[in-house]
Amino acid sequence: MPRVTCRFPIYLSDRPAISEAMVLSHGFVLDRDAVIASLDDAPPWRNYEISGDRLIEVSEDTAILVYTGRASRGEGAPAFHALMSSVYTRRDGQWRLTLYQQTSVPDADR
Repeated sequence: MPRVTCRFPIYLSDRPAISEAMVLSHGFVLDRDAVIASLDDAPPWRNYEISGDRLIEVSEDTAILVYTGRASRGEGAPAFHALMSSVYTRRDGQWRLTLYQQTSVPDADR
């Protein structure tokens, strides 16, 4: 099963059956190519914390990871706080991200 680590790789599948990995974030739906392009231009996180992580085993080859994330890119940059879920599918022995979704937590709740 996938596990949360301080820096974990996210493999966006290039297999035909699941090549359209989707990311749902800030009201946008991004496909695999859009996700890769957005990550190329994103500044690195200075610090981050994952809490409340829970693994939901749907089947031997499908798992959902739900968690809360908090992060910062540094002084002057807005803080990030969101509820997230990642759906992973195992293909050819490799866990691949199939769907990632995040919902921002409003400022009042931070």
